[in-house]
Amino acid sequence: MKTKGNSQRSALKRFGMLTFISALMLTFAGLFTEANAQPDGKAIFKANCSSCHSASDKKMTGPGLRGVSKKRSEEWLQKWVTNSIEFVKSGDADAVAIAAEFNNMPMPPFTLSNEEIKSVFVYVDDLEQKELADANKKRVADSLAQIAAASSTDKEDHRSNIPWLPVLVILGVVGGLLFLFLSYVNRVMVDATGKGLPFVDTTENGYFEKMINENRRTVIAIVLIIIMVAARTCWNMLPPM
Repeated sequence: MKTKGNSQRSALKRFGMLTFISALMLTFAGLFTEANAQPDGKAIFKANCSSCHSASDKKMTGPGLRGVSKKRSEEWLQKWVTNSIEFVKSGDADAVAIAAEFNNMPMPPFTLSNEEIKSVFVYVDDLEQKELADANKKRVADSLAQIAAASSTDKEDHRSNIPWLPVLVILGVVGGLLFLFLSYVNRVMVDATGKGLPFVDTTENGYFEKMINENRRTVIAIVLIIIMVAARTCWNMLPPM
């Protein structure tokens, strides 16, 4: 029969075994991840290259690295970065020309792996693509802003070229004359038939017409204001020509 102490020791052993297995698995996973991790081109560039080279076209102690991966093969770049002095001594025409351009100042050899060297130029190429994309976005945004500004200016010029105030005055005068004409027609119909226009004389005794005749100036002023405001509102709603 198992005692309480034996049960506790068995549980501790199982816990210890599980802990050991878990730690072992995490260790192997970390080693596998580290072995398969891609080199950080940006960090390598800043640590080894940025003191003498720019990631753009700008020349410093050495040439700018933008576009270099398109001009030189990967093998050529590996030889140059690994030991440029020996590469120049080998008689490579491009290596000799670059050394001469920068006063034969030797670039120190670097103990970087091929993947690390490659990651540097991948970083430079990615940076170039990002800058080009940002420049294209800016050009598109500037073009849209210019189109919007031109459209707004054309709209303002179109409206400013039209003498809108005289137009509104003419419309108001026409509306007032039309109102007076309808009032006259209404009086003639009342005298001849005893009934006026349906939309003017709404009662049998012509009370509405009488009220208008007694307040003619006020009615005319109100009608003119309404016509002018309506005309101005419609004008503002018109699209630019």
